[in-house]
Amino acid sequence: MSAGSTLIIKLGAMGDVLRTSSILNVLDGPVTWVTGQASRPLLETSPGITELLTLEAAPQTLQGRSFDFVACLDDEVEACALVDLVHWKDRTGSYLQDGKIHYTDSAASWYDMGLLSRFGKQRADELKRLNTRSFQEHLFAMFGKTFQGEEYVTGWELHTAPRRRIGIEMRADARWRWKRWIRFPELAKQLQKQHCEVFFFEHRSDVRDFIDDVNTCGLVITGDTLTMHIALALQKRVISVFGPTSAPEIHGYNRMTSVVSPIECISCYLRDCDKSPNCMDLIELTTLQSAVEQALKELA
Repeated sequence: MSAGSTLIIKLGAMGDVLRTSSILNVLDGPVTWVTGQASRPLLETSPGITELLTLEAAPQTLQGRSFDFVACLDDEVEACALVDLVHWKDRTGSYLQDGKIHYTDSAASWYDMGLLSRFGKQRADELKRLNTRSFQEHLFAMFGKTFQGEEYVTGWELHTAPRRRIGIEMRADARWRWKRWIRFPELAKQLQKQHCEVFFFEHRSDVRDFIDDVNTCGLVITGDTLTMHIALALQKRVISVFGPTSAPEIHGYNRMTSVVSPIECISCYLRDCDKSPNCMDLIELTTLQSAVEQALKELA
């Protein structure tokens, strides 16, 4: 991919939008980014974005414009339809053809593991479980680049916080309830006995305030959530718990410990599960305690 103007269409989910910002490190020329209204605060201070548009404003603003490179990174009709409004020299990701969503060969390594997979769901799920490459490795390859540990690009101020101030994220999106580990309160009690200042993250009506909350932490403990991505973007020490989603997909920048369930059906991406015990039930309290102990030593 040569230097020139770039259009990125990445609407959601918010954590996915945030990690996609890492590509801004290697793009030359102006970048126009279309995102969802909820994700806009995550990108509004990013120095790598020339023009930030919401989905609602994008059709009128983009109509008839030309870009050297277009990347549509959402597999939804409303995102793909924007590609048809502009002129481009090269593109990657998803697009509409004959009323159906397709994806380019350059994006196949990522999309082959998803709902659009040309191989069908069973093979896509298998590829997802076998995958050892981070999202950023797949992403950079779509742009003809090689990922070399480039950070998220947010423009956020990074704060140094007391190492024993620990934020715990118990929550997960309702559709991903199996990301939740129910023993977090028990872990918190143990950490408080060790003179740690422990608190649980709560909902904030403005995501900017939530980012500030994460910034006060020396250590963040979470599942595979937006909180995890915010903590990584703020360059915090992170411990993340994985069950139904892929741990290798998350690049931890050598400051994240991944605690992965020992269950055989790991990374199933199921939203409903009748297994008992399930993947998260099999993660022991002592495993998290050991991870925290090691993280605190590294932060000393």
